[in-house]
Amino acid sequence: MNATSMLQQIASLPGLVRDEFDVLDERVRRALNHHDLLSTKRIVVTGSGDSYMAALASELAFESLAQIPVEPITAMQFARYGAAYQPKLFPRNPLVLAISAGGHSERTVEAVQAARAEGALTLALTAVPDSPLGAGAEVVLNTAVKDTPPGPGIRTYTASLLTLMLLAIRLREVRDLISQEQANTLRRTLKRDAADALDATLKTLSGPTRALAEQLKPHSSMMFVGDGPNLGTAHFCAAKVSEACGINASGHETEEWKHVQYYISAIAKLPTFFISPGGRGHDRVAEVIQAARRVGRFVIAVVPQGDSVAGPLADVVLPVQGDIHEAFAPLVYALPGALVAAHLCAILDRTPFNGFSGPYAIRE
Repeated sequence: MNATSMLQQIASLPGLVRDEFDVLDERVRRALNHHDLLSTKRIVVTGSGDSYMAALASELAFESLAQIPVEPITAMQFARYGAAYQPKLFPRNPLVLAISAGGHSERTVEAVQAARAEGALTLALTAVPDSPLGAGAEVVLNTAVKDTPPGPGIRTYTASLLTLMLLAIRLREVRDLISQEQANTLRRTLKRDAADALDATLKTLSGPTRALAEQLKPHSSMMFVGDGPNLGTAHFCAAKVSEACGINASGHETEEWKHVQYYISAIAKLPTFFISPGGRGHDRVAEVIQAARRVGRFVIAVVPQGDSVAGPLADVVLPVQGDIHEAFAPLVYALPGALVAAHLCAILDRTPFNGFSGPYAIRE
């Protein structure tokens, strides 16, 4: 595993959407019957690491499309605290979506066990159906996609996120909020828009993200900021930098960053990425960028191509190509941060996850 394999994974994402979309959609359609889908009153989406970030990034898709209350929650928080206190007015509720690509995440397995013990309907999203997670859940939704060179969770994150979005569309369809024909149009639009935007953004940003990574080489810390569905994107991009490069990176919600991290004064020109697809939080992002520049941050804006609200206020703009619904934007807006992480990994000559060597070989 190295920077080259990371870049190969990133380059494969448009093909992943085009080649695997219909396969994943068919699995989603078969996973739960109509009765279970219509009986769903509330959804909990849980996991650890990238899987929790996918949960955060899918919340808007479920709530805006399926119109069902959704709670993204870490696996440990749900397993040790939340599961025992779920409302029990309706049988087999909530629908608990537990995500782990490898299926061995111990806290996620524990979360499924706790949810089942409380009478919830549990669905495992995993690429390894016969894993402990698959064995522990009532229903298994296979998220496996074709293999590529190993990397820090880039393809698996995209596959998990795409599967969650397809499930949101399926719920919208079965709940008669749209017709079958409209649902199929929505699926085709998602497939086309996501794949085309990924393709065009890759071509546009491969060079600029490499140049930006050179600028970031002296820095030992950076932040990623987002809101709405792209709070999950901010956490994911930060995770890729930390995993690939072994340096401190953190994700924050836009308004919370302004209330807390804005006041950090000891790190000059701290690189701060603001991720905003031009949706409901975009005007506030522009205001917060101005505040960040005022206190000396080095601001990078990940915004739509041609954006005139937030982009012009930043030091560097990474323009995302294409037009995609805000609920689906995390599929594309994670790409610039992943590219920066991979290029910085190569420039610093680092091995992702510190090679799982020395003290990092111990997995707890």
